Amino acid sequence: MSGLVHDIRLYIYDQLIETASAPSAADVAAALSCSVADAEAAFRALADARLLVLRPGSPQIWMAMPFSNVQTPFTVISGGRAYYANCASDAFGVAAVLRADARIFTTCADCGGALERKIARGVLTETRGVVHFSVPMRHWWDDIGRTCATTLLFGHEDHVDRWCARSHTPRGETVSLEQMWTLARQWYEHRLERDWERPDAQVAAAVLAEAGLTGPFWALD
Repeated sequence: MSGLVHDIRLYIYDQLIETASAPSAADVAAALSCSVADAEAAFRALADARLLVLRPGSPQIWMAMPFSNVQTPFTVISGGRAYYANCASDAFGVAAVLRADARIFTTCADCGGALERKIARGVLTETRGVVHFSVPMRHWWDDIGRTCATTLLFGHEDHVDRWCARSHTPRGETVSLEQMWTLARQWYEHRLERDWERPDAQVAAAVLAEAGLTGPFWALD
């Protein structure tokens, strides 16, 4: 990617962290002294690289993983600011990107019970519950909106089965919150570094294996 695209990627994250809102192409153009057309082209390049998701038919940012630019059921509070995450796993990713104490708020997708999980000094202090992934990893980007909408936090393992039956959603894989935090740190902790690149399949598989996520469901091809 060009230097401008890298600069724009970092600026997007800077603004998300400072304001909890992603900039528009016009905002980027004004801040980085480029044209709106160049900013929009950079947005598309980042989307093609699966580093952003744009709203359908629009140059507006929908997701800059792990942050959501729209309201979601997953709120992360850190440094006195509230951020939205795209899904349950990205909520842990937000905490990893921020590298700061954080509180994750959502509700159990089955029973609606309030859930709060805290990360203090890099440690997940409450590990009850699971994250359920209904879509195998190799198909996440077939429909990233659906993938995020069905990657949910549950208070207990048996709640997953009830929710899947009621919502007619295929039972996928559950991940402990300890595994989720390990994966989030490996996947997102260095994302704000200028020379960060999306991991290739070999590196991604090693990161998944370190979190204990192996087998066909987690295969990348």
